[in-house]
Amino acid sequence: MKLTKILAVATLSATLTALSLPALPALAATTSCWSLYNTEGAMKRETNTSRQNHGRARLPLDQELSKVARLHSQQMAKAGYAFHTKGAQFESLITGNWTVVHENVGSAQVINADPTYDITRLQTEFMASPTHRENILTAGSDYMGVGVVRKNGYLYVTVLFVEGGNPGTSLRVPTC
Repeated sequence: MKLTKILAVATLSATLTALSLPALPALAATTSCWSLYNTEGAMKRETNTSRQNHGRARLPLDQELSKVARLHSQQMAKAGYAFHTKGAQFESLITGNWTVVHENVGSAQVINADPTYDITRLQTEFMASPTHRENILTAGSDYMGVGVVRKNGYLYVTVLFVEGGNPGTSLRVPTC
């Protein structure tokens, strides 16, 4: 039986100003190790705390999925506004056995010397938005990926939730 892949999305941003979406940049092979940024770790903790507070299981962070999320956050930072990944782009980047990807994207102006404060504030806004909240609390999610980029006084955040198994990716993620 062929499974249909579904993309569920939610955007939260005060900076959303345009509807045209930039194309993904060419994917270069990476030679350095992937590691989690402090803000990405904070977003993972905030997301899992929200899930636990509502009776949901904590989600493991998938580093390949996080690399996809970080790439998208880099694209949003370059554009200067939050936008969603097109479905075909997901299918070219996220391989594996997934059936549904939920995507939360947002941007927040950095207002504190400690950017994890702004991550907490953004998570509070995500939980106040019915669509974002639904994506965060989806019981069927198996993995999450987090990408956070800081540019020009803003944080650009992408959180991916995958249902249906290990997502895999077409991006190269070297092991260290």
